[in-house]
Formats: sequence, structure tokens, C-alpha cells
Amino acid sequence: MTKEMPAGFHGIADFGFWEQMSAVERRPYGVLLQAAHRYLGTLKWFGDCTGFWLGLAEPDLVGVFLYRRKPVDNIPEFHWIIAGPRWPFPVWSADGSDEKESRNQHYSGLPAAYIWTGHPDFADPDSAQTPAAALESYTNVIQDWVDAVKVGGDLSKVFPVDIPEGKAPREYAFDVEKLLDRIREDLLPKYAENLR
Repeated sequence: MTKEMPAGFHGIADFGFWEQMSAVERRPYGVLLQAAHRYLGTLKWFGDCTGFWLGLAEPDLVGVFLYRRKPVDNIPEFHWIIAGPRWPFPVWSADGSDEKESRNQHYSGLPAAYIWTGHPDFADPDSAQTPAAALESYTNVIQDWVDAVKVGGDLSKVFPVDIPEGKAPREYAFDVEKLLDRIREDLLPKYAENLR
């Protein structure tokens, strides 16, 4: 796995900063990274991962990670993976019960997705050179899915979303839309200078 920072991207970091954090401080970021890794494992076309970097993370909401694949075929080498914590890990109390059980029954989290980077020239208007631009693209892509579900539209025309077991598509779409609103209203404004 390469640690060399890829050229052309802005706002990414390697995971060296984790060494200065306690296990408790690292945990929320680890949950996001694990969700991104788990999603990456479902993308059979991606092939071998040769590096990954942190773009941005808002614990308990969303993480944006840059992944590099082994350059084969005509598939781009770099992709953003955006993922949120889904079904949070249990917190066991002294009596052996899950303190988050009621939350876990209702929380579904954000669906994971990949976003094209446009590397190496970033000339395409849909390219995302920064994590904030990738996150903005993600909100648009997933909002298209939400809108299609809400009106009973053709889901083959939107990005495929994995619906959690036990959730109806419309119910999940409304849950996801609330989280997208949080990203748009609370998170993206913090990175306004990095959107393009």
C-alpha cells in the first residue's frame, strides 16, 4: 500500500495523524473508514486497492476517502468513496445489554457511493478534485435517488442504493434526505472555498 500523496488533489491527508489520537478519539473515524472499506469490497470492478487517504470526516454522519486502484483497463485510477456509519456498533453495558439498541432499530445511515475524481486533469465539469466537491456531488447523486423513490420513478436511471434490511424504500429515502440536508446545511458551508 503506497503512502505517497497523489498529485493534483487538495484537502487530503494520510492517516499518520491517527498516531496522535487516543483509541476513543480514533473510533468515530474508524467506523467511517470501515464503512468505506466495506463498500469498496462490494465494487468488484475496482480490483486491487493500492492506497487510501482521508478527505474529510464528520463523525456520526459521513466520511469522504480517496482510494487508488491498480491501473488496469480503462477504469480511472482514483475514486472518492463516501460513506456514513450504518447500524452503529453496539455499546455494551455492565448487564450485557446494548445501550444503543433502540437507536439501532431506527437509524439506517447514509448509503455509500463512489464519485469520479476526474484525475489527472480534472477538466470535466463533473470532476471532483477536493473532498468537499466530492461530497457535494454525492449529495446531488443520492438526492436524485431519493427523488425517484418518492415519486415512484425509474430507479434504473439513478445511482443504485443499498436499502437496509427491514426498511421500505420510501421510509429509507426520507431518512436519507434528512441526513443530506444536514450535510448541505451544516457541513458543506464549512468547506465552501473548496467546492468547484
